[in-house]
Amino acid sequence: MALKEEFKSMKVVELFSLMSNYQHDEDSARRAFIEFYLRYKKRFWDVCSQICKFNKIEDDLVIKEIFDISIKEIFLKSSSYLESQVSG
Repeated sequence: MALKEEFKSMKVVELFSLMSNYQHDEDSARRAFIEFYLRYKKRFWDVCSQICKFNKIEDDLVIKEIFDISIKEIFLKSSSYLESQVSG
């Protein structure tokens, strides 16, 4: 199976596991993040957009900034997701 296909077939928890290991395997973490991003970018954009509209913010630049920060934080805090899966 090609490496790209391998990442496409991974479950979200597997992607998070690779992302959380970015200090030891930066390449796999980056590839896992790209796969996660490609799968969920529309859903996250829609959530950010809905939250902004609820708060009467309809500026696409603000929505994009919130989206970018949120996606980055998901990557940086991917290990906390894994911890909640183990403890919860």
